Amino acid sequence: MPRPPSPLTSVQLLSGIQAGDDLAMDELCRRYLPRLEDWAAGRLPLHYRDLRDTGDIVQEVMIKTIRNLDGFQPKNDAALLSYLRQAVRNRILDEIRRSKRRQDEKIPDIESASLPDNVTPLDHVLGHDLNKSYERALQRLKPSDRDLVIARFEFDADYEEVATATGRPNAQAARVAAKRALAKLAQEMARDET
Repeated sequence: MPRPPSPLTSVQLLSGIQAGDDLAMDELCRRYLPRLEDWAAGRLPLHYRDLRDTGDIVQEVMIKTIRNLDGFQPKNDAALLSYLRQAVRNRILDEIRRSKRRQDEKIPDIESASLPDNVTPLDHVLGHDLNKSYERALQRLKPSDRDLVIARFEFDADYEEVATATGRPNAQAARVAAKRALAKLAQEMARDET
């Protein structure tokens, strides 16, 4: 029979982990691993993978990161989730760089790469450029706005979850704040186009 979710916030669970509570680690992993795995799925290109799966990378990074957060004191759950997302992103980039160094042969060019049937090479390139613009714009946002965007739009949290994660009083306040944060993100992305 599955354990019911802990009523503790992720920040409280992190404090428990820092005090040596293994059950807090289990709960935090149960809470965030699926979201981080969904977010990371497909971000490590197939031709950079060896025997490692993206899910393995996410799990390893999450556990290692959480155990080494002695001085990190997030203000809310969204800040912790954002921190973990950045750690996973950095590790994926490290995996890509490591794989590039190991390869003896040229990485397949876009024409020979296996793309899904509904993705053209142009879509693939534009998607990559748009993702880079998004990541740059996201980093220029205030941390509170970045946390809102990541929680709502990357991890698909409902507004009640966003409110809890970001310290908003209710779902309506979270919806309004997320909408404003998204508008700021769009402005930042537009700056990249000029």
